Amino acid sequence: MSIFSKKPDVGKMIEAKDVQGLIEALRSKNASVRVKAAKGLGAIQDTSAVAPLIQALKDLDESVRHEAALALGEIRDVRAIEPLTSLLKSSYMFDQLNAGIALEKITGKKVMFKLDMKK
Repeated sequence: MSIFSKKPDVGKMIEAKDVQGLIEALRSKNASVRVKAAKGLGAIQDTSAVAPLIQALKDLDESVRHEAALALGEIRDVRAIEPLTSLLKSSYMFDQLNAGIALEKITGKKVMFKLDMKK
């Protein structure tokens, strides 16, 4: 699969546990493909997806950032702690909320933060 070819079948990739295909789908131009890929990587919980999911925390699409944060929480790899902690400082409320949820799953501790209700 190439990021320049037709829309990838993310459902089949998830079914086949095609981690590399899903990682490539995270770079798709189509935000809905990136969202589904992040969600699938969280379901599969393969640690090789941690670095690409950390990159997806910077996606311009809020839904992609949301699923990437939650996927990192499902994978529970400590490499995600620092980037998720940085996301707590985002000006977007849902970035903060999803980072907090993911950090709680990774650390097993309650995360206290003040939600910015502006966005």
